[in-house]
Parts: sequence; structure tokens; C-alpha cells
Amino acid sequence: MPPYKPGDKCATCNLTRCACTICRSCGLRVPRKNTCDKCHICASHHDGYYPKDFPHRRCDYVPNTANMVAGLAPTTYIINPLHRTIGVEIELGTFASIAHNHSNQWIIWDMHRDGSVSGSGQELVTGRMRGDQYIFGMSHLVRGLISGASQVNETCGYHVHVDAAELSPMDLRRVMVAFQLIQPSLYGTLVSAKRATGSWGKLYCPKLSNDIAMLMSMEDKNSFINWLHQWLYQVALPDKQDYIGADSLYKETLRNIDAQLKEYKGTKYMNRARRWALNLHSWMMRGTLEFRLKEGTLDPGDLIMWPLWCAWFVDKFSKASDKDIHYFLKKGLSVASATEFMCDGPLSMPNYVANWVKSK
Repeated sequence: MPPYKPGDKCATCNLTRCACTICRSCGLRVPRKNTCDKCHICASHHDGYYPKDFPHRRCDYVPNTANMVAGLAPTTYIINPLHRTIGVEIELGTFASIAHNHSNQWIIWDMHRDGSVSGSGQELVTGRMRGDQYIFGMSHLVRGLISGASQVNETCGYHVHVDAAELSPMDLRRVMVAFQLIQPSLYGTLVSAKRATGSWGKLYCPKLSNDIAMLMSMEDKNSFINWLHQWLYQVALPDKQDYIGADSLYKETLRNIDAQLKEYKGTKYMNRARRWALNLHSWMMRGTLEFRLKEGTLDPGDLIMWPLWCAWFVDKFSKASDKDIHYFLKKGLSVASATEFMCDGPLSMPNYVANWVKSK
């Protein structure tokens, strides 16, 4: 980047007092309209998602080098070809001593307080994992937890965070509708039936119960974005068409909404926003979709395969078309048909995950 002195014209916009942003990725001066206003990355290095659609969400941008994820060590993709990252929260009544080691050769984790878990009052939260790093690291961790005489009880859950930061609003809508369609089939197969009928499941991970036909009728992203804010937080985003020529008023409105959301933090209302079987509040704030419906378990197959199934579900249904979703609306979506759909195509879910599903 050339050294700029006071009074020099900007080589990008040809103005002396320019409003260009220096891209944090490539270091070049870029007009502000062509950069993300949260992470200051230019459009050529920012993968499709622009947080201006969701002004309350933190922007963890995904570099255009699609095979790499910022902040993670290199890994292979031979056993697990999916590049999407996964994080898990394991709630147990008693943890083996390995839980307090905080890392193994492949992955890291921390212990966090969780007052809803009887016994330990804790949960184990891993960092982001991807590819074969997930397979090796989780296998080693699970073996240590089981051999170390950990114990599970009915207050425990198993939560999975799937990175979905790059999803567009319409991608998110398709995943949400597909998940609501498959919910009845999940309970009693991949998830314990008690999580649907028991008081614990109803409190901490109730089923989604939105009007699917209404959601599928939304053909523009702004309608869905506004509905999502209304559903989660009972706030309405202003329509930009109503603020033409008054950008400062629009920004002031957004700041007021942001302040309103911050007031909810730490309250039961905010818990309600995130306590669904599929947690979209997590996506709004940190770019991950959290699957909360699974019961706590020490079954090694469930501990390793369930997060993989969730990640492939997000990957395949976010890339599906509305035509695909309408087909499942008509024919129904079961665990079996969803798994078949996820095993189709050039980048498909591995057979070992599908075989685990069949065993359930």
C-alpha cells in the first residue's frame, strides 16, 4: 500500500478525504460499500455472507480459500471429507479425569459450569473441529470419558454446534423447514423418544412448531429476516425503503434494537430465544446452528456420529433448492429419506455415518 500523506488523493476513489476501508485480509484500500462493516474484509475475500442482513450478529468471516478455516490447524479430509466445522457440548453427571486435561493431540476443550446438570454441574465444551481432526480427537476423548467411569443421567444433554456462518437467509430458511419436517422421525430413532415428551426436553429443547407453508411462501430474504427477529426476539427491523435519504435514522433504529436485545441477555426471555431443538439464536450471534435435542449419552457411536449427521444435514439441506423442500413437504421427510438425500451427490455423507443411522 503506498504511503499516503495529508492532502494526497486516494488512488481508489480519487478523493482527498476518502472513506475507503483498508481490507484486513489483502491490505488494499477498498470503497466502504464493497467491504463488510464488521470485519473490514473486502468483497473479494469475504465469502458471500454480509452481516448487514443481521446487524446483531458477530462476523466470523470465512476466507475464500474454501478448504481452510481461519484459526484451525491443518488437517486431512480422508475419513471425514466435510470441511464444515463442528463443536460439541457434552453434559455428564460425572466426568472422568481426562475431562480436566483440556486437550489431546488433536483437539482442545474447556469445562464450563452448567447449573441444569445434576451431579457434576458442568459441561465439556470443545473448540471447533473439522475433517479428520474431528475423527481422531473425538475418538480419543470419547474413549477417555468412557474408560474413566463417567456417568450420565436424565438431566444431561448433548449439544452440537455446526458452523453455518456463510448461509444466506434463504439457505437458513431451507434448513429450518427441513429440520421441522424431520423432527417427528428423529425422536425414537437418533434421539430418545423421552426428549420429545419428558419435562426436561420440553423445557430446554422444545420442538420447532412454526407455520412451514408460511415460511416457504417467503420468497425474498427481507421478509424472512424480519420474521426471524420477530420470532426470536419480538422486535421488528425497519424497512430500508422507509428510510431512503435518512441513513442515520436507520442506523439509530438498529442501535436501539441492539440495546433492546442486550437487555434480554441473562434473562429467561433470552433463554427462551435459544432453547429450541434447533437453536437459531446461536446462528444470529455467532454463526453456528446448535442442535440441542439429543439426550446425554456415553454411547461411543452416538457421541461421534450424531455431530457428523447434524453437520451433513446442514451442508446438504442448505444447498438444496426450494423445489427439493417442496418435494419433501409433499412426500414427507424421515430419517431414512433424509439420510438417502445426504448420501447423494459428488460431496456426500460417508457410508459409515449412514450405517450408524441404519443401526438405530
